[in-house]
Amino acid sequence: MNGVTKLWGRLLKMWAIYVIRPLQIRQITRTIEHVHGPTEIPYGPDELVVVCLARDGELYVNSFMQHYAELGVKHIVLLDNGSTDQTVSLAQQYPHVTILRSRLPFKRYKMALRHYLIRRFGQANRWLLYVDIDELLDYPHSDRVTLPQFLGYLRAGGYTAVIAYMLDMFSDKPLTAVTSHIDDDLKALYRFYDISDIVRMDYYFPRNQLPTDEIKAYFGGIRRILFDPQATRFVLTKHPLFLLDGRVKPLFVDEHFVRDARIADVTAVLFHYKFLADFAERTVRAIQEENYHTHSDDYKKYHRILQQSPDLIIKQPTSHQFVEMGELIDNGFLYMSAAYHHWATQQTPD
Repeated sequence: MNGVTKLWGRLLKMWAIYVIRPLQIRQITRTIEHVHGPTEIPYGPDELVVVCLARDGELYVNSFMQHYAELGVKHIVLLDNGSTDQTVSLAQQYPHVTILRSRLPFKRYKMALRHYLIRRFGQANRWLLYVDIDELLDYPHSDRVTLPQFLGYLRAGGYTAVIAYMLDMFSDKPLTAVTSHIDDDLKALYRFYDISDIVRMDYYFPRNQLPTDEIKAYFGGIRRILFDPQATRFVLTKHPLFLLDGRVKPLFVDEHFVRDARIADVTAVLFHYKFLADFAERTVRAIQEENYHTHSDDYKKYHRILQQSPDLIIKQPTSHQFVEMGELIDNGFLYMSAAYHHWATQQTPD
């Protein structure tokens, strides 16, 4: 009976992927609103376009736009999903930004909206970065290796996707003492992280090719410590950067993963800014809407602990203050091959 249940589950998943999702994407295409910026974005083989689905992200827009501009991305496409704050008005003040709007319900269309962005703005044999508004990507040796150089290295090596690990960043203040403003520099204000309870498991995406079994899948982290110490949940492993080579299937099962990719010999970090002043408010809304994984079960765990300890301090005795990218290599959070390290140290910024 268990085997029959699993088979039925797979059939339903395939039905959603190959039948329901294309129908939803067609509906999105008919109803999407163009708000700001160019609708066509040509870009070269070693250039990068960032696509992002967001709602009520005004506290993140400033840092998001500035970070990716400094990283050297070609263009940012933001699909707003019904914001009632200043997300759109703030984002359109930045150059090289396209803003679209969809009012379709996130709970039902969340995967189709993301796939729409990839299909609409990703070009054949070009790189694309799909991230959330609270995620800032960085990679080893980015202080000397420019983004075009990094993408060129990946392409020359035949790699078609990069694993990135989410690293929750937080302040040393109690949550009730955290204040947030639209012009905050998140990287400057939230400098602490904790990797003492990262759960490392064998990489479990069989349709992807790993360069080494030293690269693992990560779970847990500070959210496991604070909200559910017994859980092996809280997925920290993503494939946000991928090459649309005709074989890679981005976001195939959910928003974290790609399939049929050749994984790079260097991993990246997604600095993740979840613990802002609106954390408790966002938690309540996620519970009410039940629009995240397993009916927002993780958010129910957050809410339970916040009710018990509203003055919760995220920073623990095992936490560290972030200084520079090299420490994430030294402490084993990120991986880079000897080949990448040797190549990177020979580079000078263009």
